[in-house]
Amino acid sequence: MRDSIIRNNEIDHESKFPWRIRIIKDDQTLNAFCTPGGYIYFYTGLLKYLQSEDELAGVMGHEMAHAAKRHSTDALTRQFGVTIFTQLLIDSQYHDLTQIASNLALLKYGRKDELQSDEFSVRWLYNTSYDATGAAGFFERMNAAGGQGIPAFFSTHPDPGKRVQKIKELHKKLGGKPGNKYEDRYKRMIRNI
Repeated sequence: MRDSIIRNNEIDHESKFPWRIRIIKDDQTLNAFCTPGGYIYFYTGLLKYLQSEDELAGVMGHEMAHAAKRHSTDALTRQFGVTIFTQLLIDSQYHDLTQIASNLALLKYGRKDELQSDEFSVRWLYNTSYDATGAAGFFERMNAAGGQGIPAFFSTHPDPGKRVQKIKELHKKLGGKPGNKYEDRYKRMIRNI
């Protein structure tokens, strides 16, 4: 999935970042995040909440866009300042990637960054076999849940209903090419998590 997104697009820092994927075993957390340098993390709670590969690809493209567009780096700089951010990255006590990842999972991106990441997810998935509106399915379920069971940090994100609308509008503007959801294949994969 990651390779398909990278292979079919011109992604900033494509060859510089490892685009390594990690799964965090926590069935209660509906979250994913990407650290500077292209390390992508998915919580098992999110993986089990999603219903198809195109939804996972949509979230993956969104997180990859955060890294490619340097949203993580910008957010860390805003939150910690340049000096502390630099120290976090080079200080020996913070060389543990888990510690850095924990801090990054709590970062709040601006609404502009979130919408830009949604846009690039649609653009990048459009050039693959996946339904480019995959992330919309996730946001539609979040919207239908009315916020119940949805992490508090989503309250700082753009409204899920508006995000679905923007995703579908961009897909239509690109030509509306249908893609695959791969629901059965996804269900088989999730059984092993």
